[in-house]
Formats: sequence, C-alpha cells, structure tokens
Amino acid sequence: MTVLRALLEARLRAVSPLPVVFENREARPPPGRPFVLARFAPMTAAGDATTREETGTLRLCLHLPLGQGATAAEAATEAFDAGLSGRQMGAATAVVATGVLLRGGGQGAGAFWTVSLDLPYHALAWR
Repeated sequence: MTVLRALLEARLRAVSPLPVVFENREARPPPGRPFVLARFAPMTAAGDATTREETGTLRLCLHLPLGQGATAAEAATEAFDAGLSGRQMGAATAVVATGVLLRGGGQGAGAFWTVSLDLPYHALAWR
C-alpha cells in the first residue's frame, strides 16, 4: 500500500495550511506551533497476485495554540475539505478515492486546542 499512502500523503501536504506530522514517522511537531497529526487507519484490505484493495480512514488531528483554536480550526478545516473531500488521485499503478471529510469535536490538550477530522478512502493498486 506504499503507493496508495504516498498519493494521500502528497495530496495532504499540498492542501494543508499547517505543517503535517505523520504518526508513523520520526518527524516531530514544531515546538509550540500549530500542526496537524496524520494517521492512517485501514479498516479492510484484500488482494491477490495482481491487485490490492484497501478501505480506511485518514485521521487528522489539528493542534492549535489555545486562544487561536476556533478561527484557525475553521480555516484549516475548510482547506482540508476543499482539497481532500470527494477526490480521485492516481498514479501508474494505483488509484485512491476519498469520501466526505467528517469533523469531530474539539478539546483542550495541554497548550493546544485539538480538533479531529476523518477522511474515508478507498484505494486500489495493481502490479
């Protein structure tokens, strides 16, 4: 699924108004600055010798300094929605389709206000 995730990661970086930190990487968020934590949550995966299919959710957690949360969260959510919802991305050996961005509630977490966003996706890769 490397190609599939690479497609989603590239699109996320292209539309994100905030630095992106992927949970499965060594990257660290900028100290005291806003960022988005991204995590893949695959739900189903299947395949055979020629194809691989995956359905899941790209989970985004916006981290915004307390006192800047509401306005910055709305702007970031709008950017993610416009750039990620209902999209199709393709490469020579893969295609990814996304659903509608779902917004969860916000909550305080230390010095940050966090807002969760979920982007469902369906991906297909072939060899």
